[in-house]
Amino acid sequence: MSTKNSELSGIPISHFYNPYLTDGRNRRFELLRTSTEQEWRSALTCLHDLYDAAHRIQSHPHQLRRLRDEVVSYLTPHPALAFRMVFSMGFVQSTLKKKNAPALETQFSKELLAVDLSHRCPGFESFIVPNEKDPLYVRPHLSMTRPGLIVSAGTERSFFDLALSDPTKCEGLVVRDINPQVKAYVDFNVLLLRIATHRNDYVRLSTLNDIDDKSEFEARIQEIIALTKASKLAPEIEEYYLKHLQAFGEIYFHARERDDWRKQTNSFKGVKYHEDDELFNQLQRYARSGNIIATFGDIADLQFLDHRNVAILDISNIQDYCLLKFKTKSNPTIISIHFLEVPSKFYCSSMYRNLTSQECTELDSLIEFFIQMHKKKLDYCLHIMYYILKSISSVKENSSKTIDPSWEYYSSGLLEALQKHKEQYCIQIEDKWLDFSPQGNLNDGISLSNSERDIVKQLWISKQLKFGLS
Repeated sequence: MSTKNSELSGIPISHFYNPYLTDGRNRRFELLRTSTEQEWRSALTCLHDLYDAAHRIQSHPHQLRRLRDEVVSYLTPHPALAFRMVFSMGFVQSTLKKKNAPALETQFSKELLAVDLSHRCPGFESFIVPNEKDPLYVRPHLSMTRPGLIVSAGTERSFFDLALSDPTKCEGLVVRDINPQVKAYVDFNVLLLRIATHRNDYVRLSTLNDIDDKSEFEARIQEIIALTKASKLAPEIEEYYLKHLQAFGEIYFHARERDDWRKQTNSFKGVKYHEDDELFNQLQRYARSGNIIATFGDIADLQFLDHRNVAILDISNIQDYCLLKFKTKSNPTIISIHFLEVPSKFYCSSMYRNLTSQECTELDSLIEFFIQMHKKKLDYCLHIMYYILKSISSVKENSSKTIDPSWEYYSSGLLEALQKHKEQYCIQIEDKWLDFSPQGNLNDGISLSNSERDIVKQLWISKQLKFGLS
């Protein structure tokens, strides 16, 4: 059967694959419910053809072939359930379109295979378990204008992003973190996704009754070693896993024991992929095709990805700790989180663009200006201006994207915010600068004569009138 001309009851078979198509969806669902066995056999034959075409152009054909066989064996005896599975086949179309894109683990093997668990991150807390209780709210921010990668910091939050993404546009996941234990956790989870035969098997492999029971832990590690050797991974990938499996496993299971997000009944709704076949299957497809990798390093340094398009960059709340100055040729949607916001506004996103050299010079000058004026580090200066900058930022009413967070990192948004803050709230008297923003106590330690105070007072009244400030 030709893939190009395959049809089911007069409707192109390709229409059944994309879960994001809306036109006529109800009609196609009804057709799927009432299709005859012969029509279903035709659809299954078409799936065979699609997977045959897909595996010929992939760097891991045996993985796609095995996946094809598993899907078909599942669909054949259960035609009543098949429509749900067929609707999740959007990744086949994207696979066919991305025939020139190598698997991430192949293209970036150097970054994948580099790990040093002895490294420590001074000044940063070690966040291994997820601390976002309502990650489903990130979904509106994961929309991609064109195909590309998700780059994310953290462990499970990265898997949540990938599970909720559009498989017809998302080309894979790159976890980027300065904590090597995050990489260890992610690599171990990816391996479990690869070797598990199905979701329940994954749950079993990733769960221990008692982490302190050394015999149980050792037995599980030995089982995972055997399954890894039987999975026919690329030699260097298999060697990497086997070399670090013990250490990775200890980090993974101890993190789960400290605070197991799976057991939190009122949190993580809609992203529990260990309980949802559709979410799990999507993650497993990416894992088995080698398109989930974890790398050690600064999430702002993405130059090693310059030959791929970074479509989504999830920085969590790293902006609370430092000013991120991105090194990338891509213009991704940058997602950040704000713990003080209500759940629906917890996530924010903005489109990133690289600054011109002139803009960089001006922004560097403004940053130095605020540091010298307040005699504080930059993170403190940004913190005390938080609410002022937020009021300047663009706000979209009745939308989950309520705040433009671009002022939180090195960007045109920060440049504009600092320009406006200086214009509206900063006053110069002689060689001194004062900041009259509502945060208060910004001018402690600055002594003024009575005449200088009178001048400052008049200048501040003028600014209040000009900008409508209180």
